[in-house]
Amino acid sequence: MARAKRFRIKEFPVYLTDEDVMDVKLFQKGKEIAKFSLNYRAFIKDKWHDVYRIDSYHDYVHEQKFWKSEKPIPLPRFTSIVTGYEIKWYMQQIKGNFEHYRRLFEKKC
Repeated sequence: MARAKRFRIKEFPVYLTDEDVMDVKLFQKGKEIAKFSLNYRAFIKDKWHDVYRIDSYHDYVHEQKFWKSEKPIPLPRFTSIVTGYEIKWYMQQIKGNFEHYRRLFEKKC
């Protein structure tokens, strides 16, 4: 009988402002990160909206720019296995660009 994969899941929000949050979710197997997601969402017009996301849920790293489309955009820079360093790098990219992403999304609304 095959053993089910057992992951330790870490989830936490990173508050960028009162109306901007990055939700972090990491699936760890031992010390390795098996999957991850970084989801930036914003409170716009009395509702929370997903604005930008990067994850590895479909066995490859991809981003979604919800002001354009929900379609995943592959990121060939990384394989399906990412390190904590790479995730921190993407977290910094979201922190540095969330206001720009928000403006692009607001134009769509």
